[in-house]
Amino acid sequence: MQPKFRFSCDGNRLIWVDYGPEDYRRLWGGDDNAYLDFLAAANRACQEARDEHPLHWPVRVPFDAEDYAAWARENPTKAGQPDAHLEWAVWVARQPQRLAALRSRHRLQCYVPSDELLRTETTVWGLPVVVYDAAAAHSLTAPLPPEFLQAVIRGLFQKLWRNAIPFERLSPLRARGFAAVPGDRLILAVQVKYLQAAIARFVARVPAELPASFTAPARHRIRPPRSYPWLEILGPPLLLIGAHDDVETAETLARCPEPEELPLDLWESFFAERGITFLAREAHRFFFEVHADGYIEEIKGSLRSTVEKPNPLRRSRLRRVK
Repeated sequence: MQPKFRFSCDGNRLIWVDYGPEDYRRLWGGDDNAYLDFLAAANRACQEARDEHPLHWPVRVPFDAEDYAAWARENPTKAGQPDAHLEWAVWVARQPQRLAALRSRHRLQCYVPSDELLRTETTVWGLPVVVYDAAAAHSLTAPLPPEFLQAVIRGLFQKLWRNAIPFERLSPLRARGFAAVPGDRLILAVQVKYLQAAIARFVARVPAELPASFTAPARHRIRPPRSYPWLEILGPPLLLIGAHDDVETAETLARCPEPEELPLDLWESFFAERGITFLAREAHRFFFEVHADGYIEEIKGSLRSTVEKPNPLRRSRLRRVK
């Protein structure tokens, strides 16, 4: 009888067992057509599980008869259960080095698994601000300090993307895990729709070890306006790169974050130092879609009441204090 696809949720990880053709025939028999039918059913069931648990990091564990047999000898009770293979897979998934060794041992597949197929996405973390003068606006055009950028990325992985599998480039077309590479300066959030082509060229040249940041294209950089106060949604562009499944999970998490999952305190300090009002309560959106500009304008419209003409006397006092 053909086995059913089973998975296990361990913390915020979705774990399943992947069987090669030889192991499949040894365990259940059947010919090539039976194995292909099993793969098709497993792929469909795996996608349904991913849809049901979109915020879980996917972990595929290739079945290894030798490793499983050693585990079964030490865990006879669990080995006697109907889901013994899955119990073993959870045990393996908790040991990154063992999992990596098994994946290296079982390289040949009848398909490229989606947790190794390279995928990239571009997004802009939308940060609503109110700028009151040209000097403050000009300060937003400068490159971001590298140590600040790295602190922002660390904050995202400690909160929003915690427990993500580290990125590993396997080839120009394949990867494992997930990484986020920031642009070197802020851009307007509406520019996200123009980034994909530039990012594609950058990715084609990316070596095995990712750079700390990428250079934001000059034509997409901030150009200060002529009148103030200026309400705008800007932010750092981010390249999400990694295995298809991991990037998909990262994107899903970024579409619905809670404020406490974001390192907003870093941006509060950054903008305060430049005399810019940061609307932190509205800074929990990452923009992906090419139609993001309509959504951004809608958000800006709802925030316009926040923009008030600054008190001239107060502004002059502030300048004298500086």
